[in-house]
Amino acid sequence: MNSKPEPPPRTKNSLYTSLWDFKGMTETELSFRAGDLFQVIEKKGEWWWAKKLDAAGKSFQEGYVPSNYLAKQETMEAEPWFFGQISRSETVHRLMSEENKTGAFLIRISEKKGAEYVLSVRDDSLVRHYKILRNTKGNFYMNATRSFPDLPSLLEHYRGKGLTHGLKPLTPCYKQEPKSMPHWDDWERPKEEFSLIRKVGAGYFGEVYEGYWMDKVKVAIKVLPRGPEGEWLQKVELVDMASQVAEGMCYLESQNFIHRDLAARNILVGENNICKVGDFGMARLIKDDIYLSYSSNVPYKWTAPEALSHGRYSIKSDVWSFGILLYEIMTLGQNPYPGMSNSEVFKHVQTGFKMHCPPKCSPTIYGIMCKCWKLNPNERPDFKNLRGELQSITNYENPE
Repeated sequence: MNSKPEPPPRTKNSLYTSLWDFKGMTETELSFRAGDLFQVIEKKGEWWWAKKLDAAGKSFQEGYVPSNYLAKQETMEAEPWFFGQISRSETVHRLMSEENKTGAFLIRISEKKGAEYVLSVRDDSLVRHYKILRNTKGNFYMNATRSFPDLPSLLEHYRGKGLTHGLKPLTPCYKQEPKSMPHWDDWERPKEEFSLIRKVGAGYFGEVYEGYWMDKVKVAIKVLPRGPEGEWLQKVELVDMASQVAEGMCYLESQNFIHRDLAARNILVGENNICKVGDFGMARLIKDDIYLSYSSNVPYKWTAPEALSHGRYSIKSDVWSFGILLYEIMTLGQNPYPGMSNSEVFKHVQTGFKMHCPPKCSPTIYGIMCKCWKLNPNERPDFKNLRGELQSITNYENPE
């Protein structure tokens, strides 16, 4: 990376503007400020080769820029309130962060059919969602009696008039600056570039440290144990965490992957309870519906009976594990099949045994667990249906 690469061939491109400040970390990366103007020359992965333009539109620098810091000039992507295609659960977490107050809002692409976009607005301790539809003339509306040529016009109207409950969309949701991956072709770097800060844990695969690359980029993963804060989580928050896991598993399923070790211990929980599926040491890419494995080193209490008895793994065996994970979530981390050994669990589930409904768990959630624990894998729901059931608690509140 010490020598500047040959610039890629020039092509005609639209102009882009930067959404945040960025400081380049290598000689080929451009540093820039929010609002700078660019002409993108080549789009390749997460890093684009671009010209940085001055106020007169003349090029004075070239180099790599992180693509997630740029948006096309004069498009919705450049608006501070537009968040693209994010899920309802992520929307709630973003709006409920401490940086936002009542009136904080964002517009996102709708996940469901029948609406183009969704306006989501924070109202004290909850978030209200409003469908934005489009008529045959291409105009936008939330109420059929009044339509608008574009989203900024719609927002301007409801900023003055208000929505339901006297709520008004006042301030764009706080948009956290994204973290860009360092740009290089050789991911193996000299150890001299890294500094260890402190040991944060140890396990089967060794010790885990918090550290930095080039004194700028955090490079270690810190694994946090379940703490007392879990006891303060409300039912709606627990269900939302489960729906995020189901959403992650929907993506794995779409890419033909099975996880084979889905459990609460392998879910990473970040700020505002954003959940990510992790630990893919046992994951497999499958060409057929079934993956055969006869390894005895499996998590018995989380593994589907057909996998334990015949080594038959599929996305539906992951669904069984999801039911166990849902039990862990609703019991705030209690071990499944309490008081039973692995051999007892194996013997009992083969005969149709299911764990009892946990205390304070609703019949609806327990019903979802039981559907995941059907002995016949074909009778279990898929992750798309599970995600839909778990997300169905929220409603839209369009104004009259």
